[in-house]
Amino acid sequence: MCENETAPNYTHGICNVGKTHRIILCKHGLQWIIQSSDGYSAGQRRWTGASYVTTRKKLIELCRGLDGFSEQLHLPILLELSDNVGGRANG
Repeated sequence: MCENETAPNYTHGICNVGKTHRIILCKHGLQWIIQSSDGYSAGQRRWTGASYVTTRKKLIELCRGLDGFSEQLHLPILLELSDNVGGRANG
């Protein structure tokens, strides 16, 4: 199990989007993070946070703007997430 959010094998990954982005749940379970890969370090892909969100609606909105996002592939994965991080209902 890897708890380092920037590691290529981070435990709480949700999905990769295209070749340069991925979505993870932060290690404390407080937010989803859209990360981008800007290269390699020590032979492993290096990931850095690009956006931090707590609602599924905003996560989907931001992901739709990423190169490689597919409504058929990625949207069903994101729709499986709760409305808000931690499973809290809207309202």
